[in-house]
Amino acid sequence: MEPASVRGRGSRALRVGLAVGLLAALLAPSSAVLAQGTLEISTPYPGVSVQPGASASFTIDLKSSESRQVDLAVSGAPADWTAALHGGGFSVTSVFVTKDESPELRLDVKVADGAPEGTTRITVRATSGSLSAEVALSVTVAAEAGGTVALTSDVPSQRGRSDQTFTFNLQLENNTPQQLTFTLSETGPPGWTVEARPSSQSQAASFVVEPGASSGVTVTATPAENAPSDTYQIGVQALGGPAPAEQALGVEITGNVSLALSAPSGQPLSTTATAGGEKQYTLEVTNNGTSPAENVTIGSTPPSGWTVTFDLDAIAELQPGTSQNVIATIQPAAEAIAGDYVVTFRASSAEASETVDVRVTVETSIIWGIVGLAAIVLVIAGLLYVFQRYGRR
Repeated sequence: MEPASVRGRGSRALRVGLAVGLLAALLAPSSAVLAQGTLEISTPYPGVSVQPGASASFTIDLKSSESRQVDLAVSGAPADWTAALHGGGFSVTSVFVTKDESPELRLDVKVADGAPEGTTRITVRATSGSLSAEVALSVTVAAEAGGTVALTSDVPSQRGRSDQTFTFNLQLENNTPQQLTFTLSETGPPGWTVEARPSSQSQAASFVVEPGASSGVTVTATPAENAPSDTYQIGVQALGGPAPAEQALGVEITGNVSLALSAPSGQPLSTTATAGGEKQYTLEVTNNGTSPAENVTIGSTPPSGWTVTFDLDAIAELQPGTSQNVIATIQPAAEAIAGDYVVTFRASSAEASETVDVRVTVETSIIWGIVGLAAIVLVIAGLLYVFQRYGRR
């Protein structure tokens, strides 16, 4: 039989052994935990700011100590928002993660158009067996968060006549952090032709502007024919940014001058005259434009040796839709032979000019006919005298 002292020492050793074993069991990870390993989820940019109606994308990084399938879930997005995980061109809810290598994974968030300003927390949770990890993302909605796009013009209004084309040079500025593709649209008054084109690609239907860069836009506006004097509005839009960029342009039409030169109604563009004689011919000057014609001068180009004068060399002002008669005195050269000649008449102002050709038929003067007839009479009279005096001998 063992002594009591020996039995006491053995009991104490057993108790110490049991305590140490229990402590080791509590402090050491279980074999099951060691088998599970680790799972981590993160993103390089967990907080972004966007405008209402805009989209935001988060790159999601998954890391696992062992290759495994990981289930994914997204929570916290408002009901009128869209939040979905994408990878490999698909919407995904589960991915396979290889050891120490993250798959391609992205969370795309579409903010509602009328979303109020403020910050929304969205959580992406990854689970695999008993392992789980999550990452918290914040989306702040702010009116100017995503940058702006501006369409501007140094000269937004012009002034001129209705018979000219107006050209505006605009700048489209992309003040956002992303590349944007734009299309242009334009509006103008009825009957006008308005075209907006990228300056560097006049035939392109769309064009790209890099972040922080700008691109030229050329706008041409051709008024309707004989557009009355007034101020007209033109609108240009660049579509493709976070919101349409607009620029209003204005054209003030001062009217146009359109001169017409002709014979009065019903009169032919022809007349007759005698060599060396004077013949008056009436011309009608009309302003068919929409603004007054000022200082309209009257001129002519006659045949060599001819002279043409006018009772009115200039018309101080000719209102739209009105006419003014001018009398031209045509004097052919004295030695002009019978035949048809052309005299070109001209009406000119600073804004317009018009010419017309008038045919002038030169006839033999009646004086020469009388002279010829008198000569014949004298010859006959002389012959009769000679016969009467010497005929009886």
